[in-house]
Amino acid sequence: MNSRKNNRLEFYDYSQNGAYFVTICAKDKQKIFWNNQQCSVGAVSGRPQDKLNHLGLIVKIGIEKIPLYYQNITVDKYVIMPNHVHLIIRIDNNDINGRPMTAPTLSQIVNQFKGYCSKQIGHPVWQKSFHDHIIRNQADYNRIWEYVDTNAIKWESDCYYN
Repeated sequence: MNSRKNNRLEFYDYSQNGAYFVTICAKDKQKIFWNNQQCSVGAVSGRPQDKLNHLGLIVKIGIEKIPLYYQNITVDKYVIMPNHVHLIIRIDNNDINGRPMTAPTLSQIVNQFKGYCSKQIGHPVWQKSFHDHIIRNQADYNRIWEYVDTNAIKWESDCYYN
């Protein structure tokens, strides 16, 4: 029996304060979140939100609901691509009085988001896992922000394009 590889760092606490770059792929990397004609042409003009089909709009709502479910979580930046989503998620466990709050793990946040989308769509649309990168410093954050910001423009050269 094959066991799935754990993609998370073994001894890292994914509920601690910090910023995380997350990539979630559609099941079988199907191009299901953009209008078909734009998937074949690429994303040369316009904003990605202008290209979203009804499934992509459900994903957009799911992303925007994340901070409503978790008061100490923000989604700083995101882009919905035809077959995957990139997010910069920030966890801040300090309340107004500076006391630590209980935070969900990154996996719990992603699983809640994926579950919401699949329920609204009516069937599972995501691969089982997700990729994460712990953002280490401001330069790393800026580089990832730029990548997310320009990802739709570079769709045809994206590693998930084919």
